[in-house]
Order: sequence, then C-alpha cells, then structure tokens
Amino acid sequence: MEFTNEISNSLRFTKDELINTILEKVYDIRKELNLNHCDINIVNIELKDINSSSGDNDKNNKNCYLTIYARTRSDKSSLIGPGGWVIGKLREELKELIDKNLIIIVEDYGDKIINNEKKEKALNYLLNIGLNKGDNIAVLVQCEYDISIIDYLKNYYNVYALSFEAGTFVLPYKNKNIIKDYLISNKIPHKFISCKLDKSILSLLSDEFPCDLACNNLINYAVEECKNKNIKYFINNHGKNKYDKKYNIHIINFLELHPFKKSSFKNYLSCPLMIQSCKKNKNTKIKLINKVVSDTYDGLMEPTGSSEKIMKILNL
Repeated sequence: MEFTNEISNSLRFTKDELINTILEKVYDIRKELNLNHCDINIVNIELKDINSSSGDNDKNNKNCYLTIYARTRSDKSSLIGPGGWVIGKLREELKELIDKNLIIIVEDYGDKIINNEKKEKALNYLLNIGLNKGDNIAVLVQCEYDISIIDYLKNYYNVYALSFEAGTFVLPYKNKNIIKDYLISNKIPHKFISCKLDKSILSLLSDEFPCDLACNNLINYAVEECKNKNIKYFINNHGKNKYDKKYNIHIINFLELHPFKKSSFKNYLSCPLMIQSCKKNKNTKIKLINKVVSDTYDGLMEPTGSSEKIMKILNL
C-alpha cells in the first residue's frame, strides 16, 4: 500500500502533516480517556483506497485503509488503547478529514520488516521452481483472502484469475459481483468456470473446512483451463500442500509459502460454506476456533482481533 496521490491531493496535506495530526489527536484522546501520557513514535503511514465490498455498483463507494506503523509494540499498544478505545475514537475524528469509509490498521514496524523478508523468501521459492517475474500465472479467487493475495501477486506476475461456479452455495451472486468488480477495475483477465461438485463431497461439506474441500475437489477444472491457456503455474491457496504438480502444472499454495498477517486481508468476501458448516456442525466451529488461536500464537492475528473473530464464530 502507499500514500496515493489521489488521496493526498483530495486531502490537501502531506504524509508528515497527517502523521502530526494523528499524534495530536491520539494525545488528546488519551487525555480525554484519563490515560497516562506517553511519547508515541510513528515511523510511517500508508493510505489507500480500496473498492467497497458492499456489492453495489457505485464506484465512488470505497473503503479507505490507513495503516499506521508504530516504532515498537509499546507504541502500537498506546495507539490502540485499552479495548481499542483510542483507535476507535481516532477513526471517528479522522472521518472528518477523510470523507470515506475509513478503516485503520496499526502495525509494528519491526513486524513489517520481518514480513517483507518472508515475502522475499516466498518469491525466491517461486523463482527456484522456474517462475520468473512477469511470467503468466493463474490464481484461484474464491474466498475472503484470495483478493488480497492476487492484489499482491499482480505486482510481480501476469495474473489470470479463475473462480469456480458450482452453485450459489459455493459462489453467491454478491461474492461473484465483488470479484468481477475488483478484477475488471484492475484489468485482470478472468474466467468463471462452470462446474459441479461430486455428490459424495456435498455430504462432507458440513464436516470439514468446506471451502478447501470444495476447491480441491474441483482442481481438475482449473488444471484443464491452465493447460488450454498454456499457463504452467496455478496459485490455489486452499490446497493441502505447499507445492504440488499435476499434469505438468505447478500448483502452489502461496499462503503456505508466506502466511500473511490476517490484518492485511481486506475481508472482501465471506465464505457461505463455512458459515453454514459452523451453524450445522459444532466440530467445524471448534476447528475454526483452534485455527484462530493457532494464528494468534504464530503472530498472524492480534489478540483483540482474534477475540472478536472467536465471538463471531460462537454466535453463528
């Protein structure tokens, strides 16, 4: 992400001016909440418009993501405040300056450096299996994090997007429209593949992580499309393995190569299969909660965010 000229021009102030404004407001908010004064260091900020996930066709309806990079974890905690009160109030006050649906993410700058090193390691892995910058790749865009992954990969490769249409329970109309809007606005060629799930798989969808199960059952449709397009590399973030090869097509789970922090996902899409599975099967809820806990211990989710996620799962 970056401090885009579009936003900078519309706000009529510089990045440094925005950082100073943020600090002034944070200090005032902490004082208002009777919190101890502390010097807070902000290393950098990134500001970018992202098309709204509301599913409507209004191109002017956008989310604006402001990422604040704090120098240390202590600075990060001070920015967020107990229970997220400081950052919540900051969001409301900045909305007066940024007339969009503002979403604020606070990151530790040290984590960003580590994250960049992980990204380079993942890209080097792809280079070692023959995938060079600028090569053609196919990417499955199906669930909530796939758009964020394709948003990253398109900076390095020529992306051809694929999505499985195996009924609205796999790809609801709203999700399909969100995918189409993103791909069209970013001029990414794409295809929605009409396909069918095996009946024996349908009966298992309430017992397993349904999205992964469905996508892997439909993998041959994607492999065939790659062969027709003469594309040798296919990114399937729902695969069980980090790397596989089928009919001379390299199948790669990029999230296994480089686990993204969950805060970097824009949550464009909800997974209807997962929601239904959680409602019908207690075991799926338990598996999903265990995954959230594991991600938190691995540093991929913040404790506050993971608590909110777990509460949402329990309320399904």
